[in-house]
Amino acid sequence: MSGKGAGLLQSVERAMRVLDHIAASPGPVAARDVARSLGLTLPTTYHLLTTLVTGGYVVHLPEEKAYALGARVDDLARGLHRQISRGPSSG
Repeated sequence: MSGKGAGLLQSVERAMRVLDHIAASPGPVAARDVARSLGLTLPTTYHLLTTLVTGGYVVHLPEEKAYALGARVDDLARGLHRQISRGPSSG
């Protein structure tokens, strides 16, 4: 997907893929399933999930041993709708 010199940070790209995968799932997703589906190692997946949890983009559901979208995703969606409703700035 990404290569050196492409201007992409591999860790950021992977985190976005994890977020997209969780968002596309019908319910909470186990870390092992995320790793398997995205072709990542389990330790890498846990590091990415921990970072996303810390940022509020994902929540850990210990009872289910799974992860789901966090409140920050809703904040992004509200920001998107606010910006779209304002239209392009006239500057």
